[in-house]
Amino acid sequence: MGVFAQPTSSVARTGRLRALLVAATLCVLGTLGVSGSRVAAHDGIDASTPENRSTIDEPISSAEIDFGEGISDDVSLFLTYDPGDGSIVDIGGETVRTGDTTARLDFPEISEQGTYFVRYLAPIPSDGHVVAGSISFTWGTPTATLDSPNPDIRTSTPGALEVLTEPITSAEIVFELDLEDDIRLQLVYDQGNGVDFDDLPSETTKTGPNSAMVEFEALDREGTYIVAYNGSNALNGDEVVGATSFVYGQPSGEGASGFPWLAFLPIAAIVLGIGAFLSYKRMLVPVDDDVAPGEDDPSEDDAPEQLANA
Repeated sequence: MGVFAQPTSSVARTGRLRALLVAATLCVLGTLGVSGSRVAAHDGIDASTPENRSTIDEPISSAEIDFGEGISDDVSLFLTYDPGDGSIVDIGGETVRTGDTTARLDFPEISEQGTYFVRYLAPIPSDGHVVAGSISFTWGTPTATLDSPNPDIRTSTPGALEVLTEPITSAEIVFELDLEDDIRLQLVYDQGNGVDFDDLPSETTKTGPNSAMVEFEALDREGTYIVAYNGSNALNGDEVVGATSFVYGQPSGEGASGFPWLAFLPIAAIVLGIGAFLSYKRMLVPVDDDVAPGEDDPSEDDAPEQLANA
């Protein structure tokens, strides 16, 4: 069973939720425009030096992050190096809180060209939350692939918006951070009308500390496919929810409507992943058997309010 599969009684409600989410995305696109929009560097921070996923010209011995809100003295930053052979080299460093919202990591000047990651763990006194994540930078020739516009994802196979000419039976995502074993991936087929999406039978296998694979039957329809994911950050337990997408043959809906699906998909896919996760959580809420026939189900009336608060 797919991780986002719904009981028969909730299919209609899930369909309405997805329709509302996609409609909301269209409104956002109409306001901001799909071309030239930029994905934020990473959830939980305002800025960093070096910038996330940037290439630097000279070796450095420090990196600084602005979290955009007050952090505690227990903030911790840690440098790692990815040599490109599947291993990770821990470099460490010393964390210095430089202001109410900023912290700097000092480390020995880097001497190897390649890709580095600054991992961070920052308690927020105002609400007790812990912000966890990472930024990356490259000096010289990259040693790690960072090809996804989604800030949660380091790389995916197939790649984001990659067009395939042959059917496949699996897809894999390598995430920016380590994940708990509860990570679940779900293959979804986009029918191309912006409303209807088919959850396909699939099975998730965690393939590494920060990676997972979804297996499914060989694709039998050309069109746009979405790999939605939900899980938990291993550092602080936060929910990790989103999606990536790829195309087999021709994109769904392109010939029928002329709608720019390739520009729309990065945002729509993420919204779909969030909607699917919310639907999955709603499935766990007990049904009130005391509602009399003919009476309105209060959960139906609350749906717009719950969506607004999500």
